[in-house]
Amino acid sequence: MKKSRITKRCTLAAGNFVSLELLDYEDEQGQCRKWEAVQRVGAQHAAVIIAQMRQGKEILLIRQYRPALDSYVLEFPAGLIDIGESASECALRELREETGYSGNILKIMPPAASSAGLCGELLTLVLVSIDENKAENQTPKADLQEGENIQSFLVHPDNMDQFIEHRLQAGDILDSRLAAWISRSL
Repeated sequence: MKKSRITKRCTLAAGNFVSLELLDYEDEQGQCRKWEAVQRVGAQHAAVIIAQMRQGKEILLIRQYRPALDSYVLEFPAGLIDIGESASECALRELREETGYSGNILKIMPPAASSAGLCGELLTLVLVSIDENKAENQTPKADLQEGENIQSFLVHPDNMDQFIEHRLQAGDILDSRLAAWISRSL
């Protein structure tokens, strides 16, 4: 069977961070088709950090306002991988910037599609252990960029369902990666 492939890309609109493209592609049967897709400007990969405290086993979550949803979203820390930066370097940088914590990489997963029907972004899940006894993790202070307002939460897995329910009742939206992680034991 023939493999599908893109034959033409046309940028319909471009902003500072994303662009909208019209893609012409040929499917497995040789049919020419069109698809609209969102692409990031200057980056296509991101790191998502699943961080757990070494002794207490709490999971580190963040809550931040997401303008595209006009709502606060409960999620794992994450960020775009800079040019020349590895997923692990990005994960440790974003962990420090968004939460103030430092940690050690336990595992790096292969890149996975963020929202394959909409965009070309790939996510790398990075599992991190945080030693809460280290001096720099005693009173963590985030180094947020202008316009960022991020709250951090340490939630023990035994209390995760109650915490999530409370946040949803308060009007927050649950990020799909966090929802998948929570449901992994079903």
